[in-house]
Amino acid sequence: MDARKVGFKFIIYDINHETLAKHQAAYKDGPKSLISNCSARGVQHAIISELPKAELKARLEQMDMMNVFERVRPWARKREATLKMIMVEFSAHEKAASICYIGDLREGLEVAKKFGMTTVGFADGPDAVASLASIAPANPDHTVNFFNEILPIFGLG
Repeated sequence: MDARKVGFKFIIYDINHETLAKHQAAYKDGPKSLISNCSARGVQHAIISELPKAELKARLEQMDMMNVFERVRPWARKREATLKMIMVEFSAHEKAASICYIGDLREGLEVAKKFGMTTVGFADGPDAVASLASIAPANPDHTVNFFNEILPIFGLG
């Protein structure tokens, strides 16, 4: 299988680091498994976060995930500017349909949708119902609670 089978060439993760850590620790098919599965098919990955660079790096290293992303963007307080920058870096600024954006914030999902990316709303946390309610107004293309629910979206499960 290659990236065409996955349906995307690029995946942008904009998910709270605590959620990533929880899923990585609790589930064998957590975020690192998803990323590895897609990377083996030629997909490139980016992560954006509002955390400062040193803190984001430390969190990713704790999860043994620092080296799985081609792009790591800390201090991403303005989603529109950050997503534009990543699209240019991935040479996908005219091919937003080749990008899947996975996020747990309404603002990021709305911006990604505006750019024409496929959006996956990640509803999780202590109150997944409240999480879902907070992202629902962004009208994501897909909504999931676990990383293994993303695989079928990519045609892998």
